[in-house]
Amino acid sequence: DLALYAGDCCWMLKELGWILLIPELAIPSGVAAAVLVFVAALHHVCRPMHLLVPELVSGIWLTSNILWMFEDMMWDDPEVHLPWSLTPVAGSDYHLYSEVEKTVSAGFTLGPAIFLLGLIACLTRFSVSRSAESWEAFLAVLLSLHLA
Repeated sequence: DLALYAGDCCWMLKELGWILLIPELAIPSGVAAAVLVFVAALHHVCRPMHLLVPELVSGIWLTSNILWMFEDMMWDDPEVHLPWSLTPVAGSDYHLYSEVEKTVSAGFTLGPAIFLLGLIACLTRFSVSRSAESWEAFLAVLLSLHLA
C-alpha cells in the first residue's frame, strides 16, 4: 500500500500546484498520482469486489480530476491572474477546453455509476446468500460512498 500512500501525496501536490496555477508542479504530480493509484489498484485486482470497487472509483475520479486540471492549465484563461502568470500554457482555447470538458464530465459520471453497480452486485449477493460475509461486503461498499 506504499504506492497508494505515495499516490495520495502526489495528489495533494497536484492540488497545491493547481490552486497556485503552477503547471510545472501540478501536471507531473497529477500524472504520478494517477499512475501510483492505478498501480495500487492493479496490485489488489485479486481482492474481493467489495474492496476493489472503492479503489476503482477513486482512480476514475482522480483521472477525471487530473484531466480537468490539465485542461485548466493548458487552455483556460484564469479569472484571477497571479503574479507569476504561468497559465494558460498553450494559450486560451475555449473550443478545445469545452471538448475536453465533455470527457471530464463522462469520467465524473462513470465513477458513481461503477459504485452503484458494485453496491447493487453486493446487495444482490446478500439477498441470494443471506450470509454475514455478503452483508459485510455490502456494508463495506456502502461505507465507501464518500468516494463516489
